[in-house]
Amino acid sequence: MELKTILNKVTNYKTFVFGTARFEGKSSNIIVPISPRKNSKGICSKCKTASPGYDKLELRLFQFIGI
Repeated sequence: MELKTILNKVTNYKTFVFGTARFEGKSSNIIVPISPRKNSKGICSKCKTASPGYDKLELRLFQFIGI
């Protein structure tokens, strides 16, 4: 099973698409870029309504569950 398939099963990011995974750093962290799905509106995390766009100011890294 591919990593993208696993991430789609365990997350609820319907308006985003996972990119190609790669290893990075001395501890071999797995980095998976996430980009907004084309022709979809952003959704506010607080009120769950459509918003005009996504925040694209800088790269952010998040720690995820251990697989």
